[in-house]
Amino acid sequence: MADKIHDLVEFDTVTLGDIRFPETEFCVETLVPAGICILGGAPKVGKSWFALDLCMKVAKGERFWNQRTRQGTTLYLALEDRFKRVQSRLYTITDEMSPNAHVAVQANRLGEGLCQQILSFLKKYPDTVLVVIDTFQIVRGTASDVTYAGDYGEVRQLKEIADAHGLTILLLHHLRKAGDSDPLNRLSGSTGLTGAMDAVYVLDRKRGDSNAVLTCTGRDIEDRKLDLEMDAKNFTWTLLKDSMDEEDHSLPEEVTKLVAYMRGQKVYDGNNTDLTERYNSFASLSLAPKSLKQKMNRYRYELEKLGVFFMDTRSNGQRFIRVEYHEPEREAGGSDASDGSDASVSASETCGTCVPDGEENGQPEVSETVDTIGVEAHQGASVSASENSDASCRSDASGSHADEMDSGWVDEIRSVLDVSPLGCILLPSDSSDAEKSRCAS
Repeated sequence: MADKIHDLVEFDTVTLGDIRFPETEFCVETLVPAGICILGGAPKVGKSWFALDLCMKVAKGERFWNQRTRQGTTLYLALEDRFKRVQSRLYTITDEMSPNAHVAVQANRLGEGLCQQILSFLKKYPDTVLVVIDTFQIVRGTASDVTYAGDYGEVRQLKEIADAHGLTILLLHHLRKAGDSDPLNRLSGSTGLTGAMDAVYVLDRKRGDSNAVLTCTGRDIEDRKLDLEMDAKNFTWTLLKDSMDEEDHSLPEEVTKLVAYMRGQKVYDGNNTDLTERYNSFASLSLAPKSLKQKMNRYRYELEKLGVFFMDTRSNGQRFIRVEYHEPEREAGGSDASDGSDASVSASETCGTCVPDGEENGQPEVSETVDTIGVEAHQGASVSASENSDASCRSDASGSHADEMDSGWVDEIRSVLDVSPLGCILLPSDSSDAEKSRCAS
């Protein structure tokens, strides 16, 4: 019997533009995103030392090359080693073990039980954030089709697990012997291998040299090159230079002035044109309403970390916007996000979503208040919008009715940055138990 075919889940671009999607999750901030990633390098270049050090840093919540890590359980499949060798390496790189870091030296191949083994581990340790497979070649199917379709299909099995559980799966892989000016083309296999990846890393090191260059590229990370040096004492890679440090990552003047404006205004209710006029008067600028809104959309997550939250609504063909300022919470270290320092709002520890009893025709309904929609980009998920009163989202342009609106949506975003303000994610009624369990937690 053929599988049931669901209707396409689609949005018009106006609705899509107004949805607040969850912020991208990272295992290592700005460097290693959630999803499927691959690290390529010549044999004995230091990939395994890199992977083991990464697992330990993530398990203990320590910074990795000055970047924050998302602390959680890690699984290192050291398939070319024995437990004794892994133990020796652990003694070399750290003097403090972690109960969150797990190691295995044997696993089944893809298509022969590997995915089930990983899923069983995730069921036992649901807080897992990183799985490393060292090396990918060992777990490939015995009859692997070394074509674009074959490579892509194998990787997709692991990517589906990574996406469904919001974790990073890092594959360690070898390079071709023949050189190529494009690092991505140097990975052994077809372009289907790199095409399926969310991030690709290539570690270049001359034999006998302690220095190396890590080239990074991906869907959710900026292209960058890291100059590294192998510490001769503990065999960990030390960061010498990061190409991103040479770039200007400060927020545009228009965004910082919007934060200053809302810090004094506190609440605004009205339309984009009126908001822009008031903002321009305060900031001594001449932005067009479209330009200001594009800046707000592009830097939405940065604005939220600085205390500025906004919600778009539509009614009778007209568009409205509500903007609120809430003083950012101070971090444990005492830094304040409002001053633009190295502070951020922590990622969600729970999904904050719900599961419906059923869904008619498999097609989501979209209300006029598009910011009541919560969307998660995982395979097979359907989306539904919750209803919201126009009166509760809008008042006159002066904001005189600001106190009448429930501001709970702002508190929810502040505490759970990866959940849409007023909505929830609705999974299809035939979703797997694992998906429902994760989203109902």
